Amino acid sequence: MMPKIWTKKHTQKTLRKLRKWGYDVQKIHDGFYKAYLNDTLVFSALRGRNSYICRLNPEFFEKS
Repeated sequence: MMPKIWTKKHTQKTLRKLRKWGYDVQKIHDGFYKAYLNDTLVFSALRGRNSYICRLNPEFFEKS
């Protein structure tokens, strides 16, 4: 998993797109999300102080 720090806006936009594309997005609790595709963890996000700490599966996201 690749760690990234994203703004709230970027994180929420990504979560909306994942839902739209049919990924299973789960809200574990306030500020913590996980997204799966066929039982494979693709994305997770945890709210930090001013942003989100995100973990991306490199098989599903381009490295940048």
